[in-house]
Amino acid sequence: MNCEKCGEHMNPEESFQHAGQTLCEDCYMDVMTAPKACDPWAVHTAKDMTGNEFTLTSTQQKVLDLITNNGPLTAEEICNQLSPDIS
Repeated sequence: MNCEKCGEHMNPEESFQHAGQTLCEDCYMDVMTAPKACDPWAVHTAKDMTGNEFTLTSTQQKVLDLITNNGPLTAEEICNQLSPDIS
């Protein structure tokens, strides 16, 4: 059995059905996890920031320092630790 998208040989038990096609695992994953630009502003910002230097705000730097020094923290823990510093 061959994948209807890429033509690679595959075992029938390793095939996937999608939109009337029999696909191999790789092609099925490509179809099901295709990147989507659901937030145009986020896509624009990501493309615009590629290769550019950027600076964190003081609050962002404090959050980053907390996480770096204390490991994973919940949002509540971060807020509790920063609340006296943020005004």
